[in-house]
Amino acid sequence: DDSFVLLTEQPRMAAPMFNMVEIPAGMLDGKGEFAGTAAREIHEETGLVIDSSELIELTPLDGPQGLFPSVGACDERVHFFACEKTVTDEQLDQLRGKLSGLRDDGELITLRLVRMCDLWQQTHDMKATTAMYLWDRWVHKQCQ
Repeated sequence: DDSFVLLTEQPRMAAPMFNMVEIPAGMLDGKGEFAGTAAREIHEETGLVIDSSELIELTPLDGPQGLFPSVGACDERVHFFACEKTVTDEQLDQLRGKLSGLRDDGELITLRLVRMCDLWQQTHDMKATTAMYLWDRWVHKQCQ
């Protein structure tokens, strides 16, 4: 399988980890537009420009808006998006280990490419594991 996931590696003191590997993520802005926020966060954290129309909504739409990662502790809701791109080996090499993030905001991000089939073993990030599962369900739904 030649499918890769672009991840961010950054310090997360709450974990506590200096090199937490996770999917790009961010907080919803005042506009309430999930896809637009996801596209902006992808750009800020990875440097990639993706139009919100290119994003695939992976969050189940038949329940409450979003998924609750810790429903017993907070009202946080998470939406999951994916974007599939075909790139060259040279483009992949340019992403590996690239420094990114908004340095003025204290983001010290290093990009990391992981094969999709290895993702579950490469991160402690619940969001990444959930996204991998939802992507797998979306792909298999498309194939039926």
